[in-house]
Amino acid sequence: MKKNFGRIVKSVFTLALAAVVMLTSTYIGGKVDAQAATTRKITIYTGEVFQFTDYSTVKSVKSSKKKVVKAKKSDSTHVKITAKKKGKSTVKIKTAEGTYKYKVKVKSSSATYSASLVRDESGYIYAALKSKVSTCFDTVYYRVTLKDSSGNVLLSSTGYQYAGTGKATIYDAVSGSYSYKDVDLSKSSIKVVSVDHNPYYTYKKVSSKLSTNMVYSSSDSYSTKYNLTVTNPTGKPVYGQATVFFYDSSNNIIGYKPVYIYVSANSTSTVSSVYIDSYSYPSYDHYKVVVSGFTKTYKY
Repeated sequence: MKKNFGRIVKSVFTLALAAVVMLTSTYIGGKVDAQAATTRKITIYTGEVFQFTDYSTVKSVKSSKKKVVKAKKSDSTHVKITAKKKGKSTVKIKTAEGTYKYKVKVKSSSATYSASLVRDESGYIYAALKSKVSTCFDTVYYRVTLKDSSGNVLLSSTGYQYAGTGKATIYDAVSGSYSYKDVDLSKSSIKVVSVDHNPYYTYKKVSSKLSTNMVYSSSDSYSTKYNLTVTNPTGKPVYGQATVFFYDSSNNIIGYKPVYIYVSANSTSTVSSVYIDSYSYPSYDHYKVVVSGFTKTYKY
């Protein structure tokens, strides 16, 4: 006899922030023998939040280490599970349908990425998020503070970028940064505050299997347009980022064009149009495309 091992609604938001950055939900679950111990091991990261449910009445909830994992009823049929700090905890949930145990290992989100700020020739400032681990993540969240040379705060905000592939660097344009021309990057700061992944899926890096092509589309006296395509020869959908770097004749990076990609199995997709204009990048000489990506497979 089989029964559902409950379901978890994945609620993603950065607890370290005063306001919610983003909220999404993913339903994950599986089946186990009714006679078997309903126990699963999951690894999550500080700041991640889950909602457990098996759609029956929750009778009791307990976390063995509340400072590591906080677990409490959010309503009569749901339990909210929050990763608070690095460590291990066992979460035990009793419902009208049965008893469930999650052996939870919490890792530090801040240890997964290093972050820095870069500015291109057009004046935009980008968050450069460099993975320090092999794990892939659906989303990476960061907090940024931009200051001038006197240390005055010009902008303080949060941001996020999708599809962080393990051991790769992804980029994100800092929203609003173009408005501030007097930003001193040496005085400014950026920090990764949370990551998001689904512990019921296996993530596999496939960057080396992906290929890109910049297809010429049109041009005028001001700019040239290309269509960026990505080919995925794997048998599964790929999530990731393709970044077009603009260079001057001395091979210095003068511009960035980061593009989130989703490419279906065994297919080629046009993921973005890329414009290179002489006003924004007067020193432009050539470009290079770097792509990273991963597949996701349900474990159960």
